[in-house]
Amino acid sequence: MSEQGEPLLRLLAAVAAQSVPLGPDAAAAALADAVESWLVPVLGVELEWRLTPLLRSDDPGRAARPAAADWQQVVRELRTGFGGGLESLALQGDVPGAPAFPPDPRRSPVHARATLGSASTVAVSVQQWALRDGAAQPAVTQPAARWLLATATTAHADSGYVALDRADAWDPGSSWELATAVPPSARDFTSSVWGYGWGTLLSGRLVDAVGGLTALESLGATEVLRGPGGLAWIRLSDDVREVPDDRLRSLRERLAPVLPRGSRALAEHLAPAPDPYAAPPVVYRL
Repeated sequence: MSEQGEPLLRLLAAVAAQSVPLGPDAAAAALADAVESWLVPVLGVELEWRLTPLLRSDDPGRAARPAAADWQQVVRELRTGFGGGLESLALQGDVPGAPAFPPDPRRSPVHARATLGSASTVAVSVQQWALRDGAAQPAVTQPAARWLLATATTAHADSGYVALDRADAWDPGSSWELATAVPPSARDFTSSVWGYGWGTLLSGRLVDAVGGLTALESLGATEVLRGPGGLAWIRLSDDVREVPDDRLRSLRERLAPVLPRGSRALAEHLAPAPDPYAAPPVVYRL
């Protein structure tokens, strides 16, 4: 289902860590914090929650659908931890009683995933319609930004971002990776960002690679802050719904040295050739 014929917009926050990969407890704590301090306070709908841990010993093809739980129970389970052997955690918030068929993305307005390994990621997305008052207002995006900054600082993340886009936390890559066909196997978060958007977080190494803090301050962003360990936070506007196109373009151009390169040019994604035999592709806000 779409909003006025367009793919659903989602508020997404994501962090990536490779210099210091995430451990199981840190990944679980990040998701618990997202539910407790960000999502629950800003949701405008009641949801039932499902948590799926994937261990190295599991067979994904035989995994049973997890039982529904309230958010407090999910947070308790995440705080308890999962120990060694954890490969990923997937979390979803479902509308109670929504029919499974026909398929409708509004049935699960909240998705989150933590993926462990040498290049670790945590991403959380919520469909805009499910937010309080149905809009990604500053009162809603501020908790998302606080969660991202706290998680990135604790986890010694290499990069992170907050965006209002058509991307989902369960997608196999960031908007930039999907738009430019960057495979996950090509990731190197020590030298390139995972993504960017309304709010973008860079490690000290990435800041140096794009010309330093002075170069970022020249973008005319609403906020450029220096954080612990050399982290830099760039926020393009007060309202995630009102990001000037020229400011987003300037950020993308400044980040060019640290944007991973895929097999497709961004222009091909933004203006795809028509294909009469395929549905129109999702075009991301880049």
